[in-house]
Amino acid sequence: FKYDSAGSFSEGLAAVLLYEKWGYIDKTGKEVVPLIYDSAGSFSEGLARVKLNSKWGYIDKTGKEVIPLKYEWAHPFFEELAAVQLNGKCGYIDKNGFEVIPFKYDSTYKFSEGLAGVQLNGKWGYIDKTGKEVIPLKYNGDMDFVVNRFSEGFAAVHYGLWGYIDKNGTEFFE
Repeated sequence: FKYDSAGSFSEGLAAVLLYEKWGYIDKTGKEVVPLIYDSAGSFSEGLARVKLNSKWGYIDKTGKEVIPLKYEWAHPFFEELAAVQLNGKCGYIDKNGFEVIPFKYDSTYKFSEGLAGVQLNGKWGYIDKTGKEVIPLKYNGDMDFVVNRFSEGFAAVHYGLWGYIDKNGTEFFE
C-alpha cells in the first residue's frame, strides 16, 4: 500500500498514481511504465491513453509512445478505433494514429457492435466504421450523452423520453 490511487488491472497492467504522477505496474508490483504522466487510462486493445502537459496520446505496454500526445481528449480503443478530439472537433483514429473518420463532430462515443454515437449541432445519431451515418442524427436532450452504446443489438436513446432502437434505427419506446 504505497500509491495515492490505483486503477484496475487491464491486460496485465494497472495504472497507479504516486506524488501526482501516473504510470503502470504489473501483477508483481513491478513498475513497468514510469510514473511520469498527468493522467492515465486502462489498457484496451494493447494501448493505453495517457496525458502529459495537457495533451493526450497512446502508449504500448512497454511505455513506448505509439500515437503522439497531441489530442485535447482521447478515449480508449474499442473495435480497433478510438474517439479523440483535436482543435475542438472529434473524430476517430486507428492504432497507427491515422484519421479514419474526420474530425467534424462535437462529441463522440465509443464503437460497440460496429456503431458509434456521434453528436453534431446538438443532435445525436450513429455512424459505422467508415463514418457513414447509419442512424440519423436526431436524438437530443439536456444530458451529455443522449445515446448509449449498442449491446445485444439495442441502444438506449433519448428522444423526449428514453427508449430503445435497434441497429437499423427502428424505435421501441413502448
